[in-house]
Amino acid sequence: MAFVAGISSSLVPAISENSLPSSSDAISRVTSHSELSPTGRAYFLLQLATLTLCADESRVDGFLRLLGSARNTGSSAQVFDGQLSRLAAEVCSPTADLFYKGRSGSAPKSKLDANKASAARAIRIALAEVDDRTDTNERMNIYFVAWRLYRLLGEAEAAAACKNILDKGIADCDEHAVMDLKILKTASIILDEEAYDALPVRVSERSRSFGQTPHAHPIYTEDAFQESEKIRLKAASPVDRLPSNDHLRRMTHRNLVLWYEDLGKPVSSQKQKEILFDLVGIHDDSILYPVSAFCGVITWWQSENVSIGGCGMG
Repeated sequence: MAFVAGISSSLVPAISENSLPSSSDAISRVTSHSELSPTGRAYFLLQLATLTLCADESRVDGFLRLLGSARNTGSSAQVFDGQLSRLAAEVCSPTADLFYKGRSGSAPKSKLDANKASAARAIRIALAEVDDRTDTNERMNIYFVAWRLYRLLGEAEAAAACKNILDKGIADCDEHAVMDLKILKTASIILDEEAYDALPVRVSERSRSFGQTPHAHPIYTEDAFQESEKIRLKAASPVDRLPSNDHLRRMTHRNLVLWYEDLGKPVSSQKQKEILFDLVGIHDDSILYPVSAFCGVITWWQSENVSIGGCGMG
């Protein structure tokens, strides 16, 4: 699949070497790690940028120990694919912005500026590790993490450049009818975050208490709703190519049910609910939330509590 692999260095703000803090030594340790693939180095650089940006010094030592023991087998064996996916989820979590703002608000300006410069440099070097040989899903996750981090940095131009590459990657997925679950899941996460930017309403996975009074609908403009809806439906379209029992496909429509419900759109919510019911084969609102099994395990798409056997205690 064709995918724009590079990002013009002219689009990414230059960082003065004189402004770099001592954490630049950690960047050098990553870039000189000969036993890592380019994807592995990109992952560690983005992880370092995240820790530096959030001034999370308590995790830097652990990061360096992990780096020291990291090994790669094969030229690009997708060793860090799962780690990139988890990092992508971390930087777009509801608490990411608050955590960064909380840390940055308590740090001296000189320290904050140094951290931002070092984080930006780590991101720029991470993107330089990406080329035409990089696995498509890894590439999308790398640019997604970079996009979110550049936004936290306030680097609008660099963030827009990353977003443009992500948009082209998602368009390629549609054009070539991609069926790779990992790529579809990554594209879904990217579009979900874009939809949230248009209308910031998150869908909870936790069950609402029986008899709970519905909460007040958020205040929003119709323009914001239509933009967010367009993106969410765009995200659902490629996922609907997956089998009816696929968790991602079911969860996409389940989230649309609750999203429409939260926004006071009962007709659209019911339409998505019927789609979900047909996918699951159970026409019951209880499948909108996970149910508990033994030993604290939860399971989806069951209409009542299920038994999965004992958990070996007693």
